Amino acid sequence: MRSFCRLACVLLLGLMVAGCGLFRSGTEGTPATPGEIGSIELSLIDRSTLKPAPASLHWNVRTHPSHVSGEQVVYNGNSSKPRLQLAQGWYLVEVEHDQGVTTHVFEIYPGVHQDMHLVRMTM
Repeated sequence: MRSFCRLACVLLLGLMVAGCGLFRSGTEGTPATPGEIGSIELSLIDRSTLKPAPASLHWNVRTHPSHVSGEQVVYNGNSSKPRLQLAQGWYLVEVEHDQGVTTHVFEIYPGVHQDMHLVRMTM
């Protein structure tokens, strides 16, 4: 029963973080008008424990290739939980960790803060 509850929590978490997103760092990229900016805090959790992944993490956030100006890096750095202010739109995120790379696509909404937890799948 306990493993079923854990699986249900992981699936629910996956549904909550599923989405599409455009990211623009508040310190990089083209400036956005204040009404177009949202914020996000990214983190990586371990699938088996549902706790923050205990690893050195490298994050790469880019605008989605369908963006008017094409795919551009808006954040590239090492952090356990980067917090970014980004323009409304679609983005790609990759996080490199000790067990590989986890990727996701999501959307930033103006005036909205999101906490996004990507799940590190173990083999």
